[in-house]
Amino acid sequence: MMLLRSITKHVTEQNWFAVFIDFLIVVVGVFIGIQVANWNETRQQQSLTAHYLQRITDDLEANILDAEQRVVYFSQTRSHGLAALSALSALGEPSEPSEPLGKQFIIDVYQASQALPRQFDNESYAEVNSIGAQVAIADVDIRMRLSTYFRSIQASVNNLTTIMPYRESIRSIMPYQAQKAVRDNCDDVMGVNQYFQHIITLPTSCEINLSRKDVDTAVKAILDAAIQDELTRQVSDLDTKLSSLQIFKDRTTLMIDYLRGLD
Repeated sequence: MMLLRSITKHVTEQNWFAVFIDFLIVVVGVFIGIQVANWNETRQQQSLTAHYLQRITDDLEANILDAEQRVVYFSQTRSHGLAALSALSALGEPSEPSEPLGKQFIIDVYQASQALPRQFDNESYAEVNSIGAQVAIADVDIRMRLSTYFRSIQASVNNLTTIMPYRESIRSIMPYQAQKAVRDNCDDVMGVNQYFQHIITLPTSCEINLSRKDVDTAVKAILDAAIQDELTRQVSDLDTKLSSLQIFKDRTTLMIDYLRGLD
């Protein structure tokens, strides 16, 4: 208001130099105001970007730990599968139950069917996309790298969540009493890491409580079903899962290194 009165006064007095100074003050003031607003907007954008990039990095670091835990779990499952295949190969052709195919064979056959189909955490990246990637992360190069990374791991992630027919087959074939004995004594060992993710492993050794008759019944049911082909496919799938986990870990490590280098 004071400036407006000053301009009016100077115009009335025809003091054109003073009018020029007044208008210059107005222009400079508007310019500074725009610059401050732009600076504040840029600062807010940078803060928002840093926030989401840190969250994405945290998710990826948690996923690395998750992948390492899955390597342990799938390796244990694969070992049981190989042990069961070895027992079947030593037997030759399916026949009546014999002494070598006892409780451990039942454990191996059942534990080879274990699965861990949970998804990796991408909640932060999903949130970025939900609000608009260009809003959350202004830098085009960063957005493209993130998009490429998440596309590149999709095939590996899909493979890790695939469950082979062997699981359904063996759990339909094996008598319930034998399955329950394995679950009661050889069930998953549960824990939690610093990201509150479940750490799941199989026990390194266990004993099941089954009578000789129940053992023979279970072994005979397994042999009569001729599971060797499906078990072979199961072990092969576990090999693929372990390879997929290595690819996942390598690509995720590279992405983490890139994001950390942006600081």
